[in-house]
Amino acid sequence: MKKIIVSATILGLLSIASIAVVSCSKKETTTTKPTTPSLAKGKSAISANVTGAYTRNYKSNDMLSTVVQSTSIINMGSGASSTLGSGGPLTEQFVVLLPANITMGAHKTTDYSSSIASFTYTYSDGTIAHGWTSGGLETAVNFNVTKITAEEVEGTFEGRMGEEENNTIVSVSGSFSAKF
Repeated sequence: MKKIIVSATILGLLSIASIAVVSCSKKETTTTKPTTPSLAKGKSAISANVTGAYTRNYKSNDMLSTVVQSTSIINMGSGASSTLGSGGPLTEQFVVLLPANITMGAHKTTDYSSSIASFTYTYSDGTIAHGWTSGGLETAVNFNVTKITAEEVEGTFEGRMGEEENNTIVSVSGSFSAKF
């Protein structure tokens, strides 16, 4: 029961954050056949290897993922939840923000303001919470958009994210995809 409540809470927070940040609209580009047919419209998938101050192989849960696209931003929110045994539930979130007019190819978060392009990872084990972002502690994430259409975005990323509160850094590498 506790796991269901935690999962529902994460999904609610992701949905509220996505709606608060952007409003939906269609992107005017050519449409190609989806390469991730199992991903439903309105969903995102993010996976990442996190190493450094915290180490974890993160993979989003489809039920806890969203994507919202506006005229200015693409907001991919994802979550995952699992039981740690006696330590309590582990809840994780990974959020990717990209400019709506992003093009295929290589990019860096430092080329944009942090409200337009950023990567953020957070976790909580019931007693402690941490979060790292691509905009802190002289960190940056390089990302490569491998597909962008009116209905989908896909790509990979690699870089370093910082947590200023505890002065820690993690390295990340992974992939993202979403269907609008």
